[in-house]
Amino acid sequence: MSKTFEQMKLNFIYLHELWLLTHSIKTRCEELFHETPLPDAGYYFKIDYNIHILINSILSDAANVKKLIAVPKNKTREESPEQFRLHIERSNYLQQKIKDIEIKEINSVRVRNTLQHFDEYLDQLNIDVTAGKMKGHDIAVYNFVISHWKAINPRPYPIRLYVCEEKTYYNMKASINLEKVYNEAFQVNEVIRKEINKEAGAEPGSFMVPLNF
Repeated sequence: MSKTFEQMKLNFIYLHELWLLTHSIKTRCEELFHETPLPDAGYYFKIDYNIHILINSILSDAANVKKLIAVPKNKTREESPEQFRLHIERSNYLQQKIKDIEIKEINSVRVRNTLQHFDEYLDQLNIDVTAGKMKGHDIAVYNFVISHWKAINPRPYPIRLYVCEEKTYYNMKASINLEKVYNEAFQVNEVIRKEINKEAGAEPGSFMVPLNF
């Protein structure tokens, strides 16, 4: 006989996982913003692949937050009916905890899709450039960081570009505002921290869980 969601024994780990993921987003965003300050005057551009590794980590954590809290409409091929039922109940449970927070940017999948299927998007761009269909752009930048769009003139076509002034990451035709991601993660993190009775400033840790209880 199936148990109700309330009878499931490891539900509390969902809360800790959401706390950990949003804490990771928060701290990584703070590191990103610290490493990409605006200049006192003028503009700059630089090639710093570590910044892009950091952004990829933020987006990966955001994707995992979305998977944890988004209520599914359809069962995946790997899920059993019982897993699918629990998936729905778990997501509804977490959604209820953060119901007063508008989560929009974390749920955005456009940029993550362009990264996950980067080769396919690059193939199409390659076709368009070769066919002369990119008349509006004289240059493209790849794995760049720029302080402002004005740092490079004419405005480049972005292939993995972070614009510090906007705190926005661009990959071809998609973009995501990482300041909004940060703000959403910060709010969720605070709500969950209080829900699991952690002090302000506490960091996620580890614990052992008895299984026969």
